[in-house]
Amino acid sequence: MGVHRPAWQVLALVMLLYKGHQVHYEASKYHGNLCFSGNNKRQLYCCLSPISETKLKKKIEAYSTKVNKGTSRKLTANIWEDVSVKLGRLHGSQGRGIAMADFKKWLEVSIDLDRPSKVIETAHGNLILDPKFSGRVYLKGLLLESYSSATKFRFGYNLFQGHVN
Repeated sequence: MGVHRPAWQVLALVMLLYKGHQVHYEASKYHGNLCFSGNNKRQLYCCLSPISETKLKKKIEAYSTKVNKGTSRKLTANIWEDVSVKLGRLHGSQGRGIAMADFKKWLEVSIDLDRPSKVIETAHGNLILDPKFSGRVYLKGLLLESYSSATKFRFGYNLFQGHVN
């Protein structure tokens, strides 16, 4: 179903659209932060650093002990096997908090984050039958919000090829 994008690309998109939020990313035994810097804070930087082996071993041991005791896993990410993304006000007083309604709206920008239930795949794209996606047009999985038509489309569409200007 379309092209799957790494989480950091989606984060970069969110940060470009909604400046002012802090972003922290953890995966594959690495921590990462995204921030705007440079002239007029217009350049997007991603700073990655590995988690120390000592810290990683402690986390794995603590997790293994809980699993061996038969307790169920809590809704927390394990840096050695999961991808974790934190958005909003994370460190100190910098960054803005995120309203749940805004967060849910962000999930709509990529078809990979908000998947339709009924899709017909073709050589040129997907015909989306899910009524929730009626009238939406995606290009390579990203929502084209400014797309307008004289008549509202009955279905949604995800085009595999095209250009936007």
